[in-house]
Amino acid sequence: MIGLFSVMADGRTAVLAATGREGFVGVGALFAAEMAPLRAVVLVEGHGLNLNSKNLQRVLPGAPRFAAALRCYSNKYLAQVHQIGACHALHIVQQRVASWLLMVRERSDSDSLPLTHDSLSEMLGCRRPSVTDALSALEKTGLIRRSRGRIIIRNREELADQACECYAVLRDRGAFE
Repeated sequence: MIGLFSVMADGRTAVLAATGREGFVGVGALFAAEMAPLRAVVLVEGHGLNLNSKNLQRVLPGAPRFAAALRCYSNKYLAQVHQIGACHALHIVQQRVASWLLMVRERSDSDSLPLTHDSLSEMLGCRRPSVTDALSALEKTGLIRRSRGRIIIRNREELADQACECYAVLRDRGAFE
C-alpha cells in the first residue's frame, strides 16, 4: 500500500489518497498531465510494477482494456481524494484512525497491520499523541491490540462502527477493489 502525501512548506504532511493492488501511483500520467507534486510512501510492503509515463503513453493505444481499467481506477482515486479531504476537515482523530486501520486492512487482507503511531500521525496530519490517545481508546474497548510497529484488529465489525462514514463510503464505491 502506498500513501500519497501532500507536503506543506513547514514539512507537515497529510495523506490525500492511498493505493494498493487495486490501482497505481501517478494518475496524471494516464492523461499525460502535470500533477501537483506528491510524496509517495510505502505504508505496507508488497510488490508492484514500474512503468514510466513515456512508456505508458506508448502502450495505451494498443491496450484499450488496460486503458479502460486505468481510467476506472482514476475515477475511484479522485473520489478518494475528495472523501479524504473532507474527512481531514470534519472528523475527529479517533474516527479517522479507525477508518484508516480498516482501509489498510482492506488492502492488505490481514488483521495484523505494520503501522506505527508515527506513520498514522503522518497519514492523518495530526500530532502523534492524538493518535496514541485514539489507539488507546480503541484498545481499551477490545477492538485492536497494539504491539511494537504493529496494530492488530480484533473486531473488524465494531471497529467499523467506530470509524467515520468515510471508510464505508469508499468501500461502497469500490475504492479497495
